Amino acid sequence: MNEKFLSPKQLFSYLEEIHKLNLAALELVPSDRLNYRPVKELYSLGDLFKHLYANQKFYITVAKLGKMNISDYKKFMAESPETKEDLRQYLLSTFSETKELFKDEKIFSKKISTIAGIRSVFHLFIGELEHQIHHLAQIYTYVRMLGIKPPDSGYFMGIESK
Repeated sequence: MNEKFLSPKQLFSYLEEIHKLNLAALELVPSDRLNYRPVKELYSLGDLFKHLYANQKFYITVAKLGKMNISDYKKFMAESPETKEDLRQYLLSTFSETKELFKDEKIFSKKISTIAGIRSVFHLFIGELEHQIHHLAQIYTYVRMLGIKPPDSGYFMGIESK
């Protein structure tokens, strides 16, 4: 995507909307169902939420350092919120860090070294947006499999969520 078509402010709006949907979906899942997974090879619901925000923490760190260290990713993935409330706080605190990062629009032109080559921080967070959308769909599928109606999401069609 080209910055002419999507600004950091717009990108943050999309990430923020998905964050709200993640929180709403988490709220709907009973604590004792956070370990639900359709098959043993897949992340559980709780693991999916943690994975999304561990990845976001990783990208924040990469943006600040200017390079990827896989050891940082492993460290974030090893974090393990114990309860549903701990998980909720993990999501909130991580997104708060994201919000702080997005206050400095200059950072988005910063070039960083990634495993896929040199990328801008802006393009790194375009990847984060795709990652969030991918796993939100997975979370919604799991929630539906549990017989729970997921939150309405129409933001991308111009419909604000409640």
